[in-house]
Amino acid sequence: DAKGTTLEVIGSSGALAEYRVDRDVWQHSAEISVEGVSYIRTQLVEPPNHVRALTNPIYIGSTQNGYG
Repeated sequence: DAKGTTLEVIGSSGALAEYRVDRDVWQHSAEISVEGVSYIRTQLVEPPNHVRALTNPIYIGSTQNGYG
């Protein structure tokens, strides 16, 4: 049951975006700038601050940040 949670998008520099989940079956797409970010990951948070699920990081390849 995901309704009432928040999907947080976290990057190496901190929070990049968050989306309120308003139903149990939920899908969302968005464009998020990752300039200067070496990885992103997401987590599903239930109030007040309980992490219910999280993903592994996705590393963003670049010769400038040492990946790729």
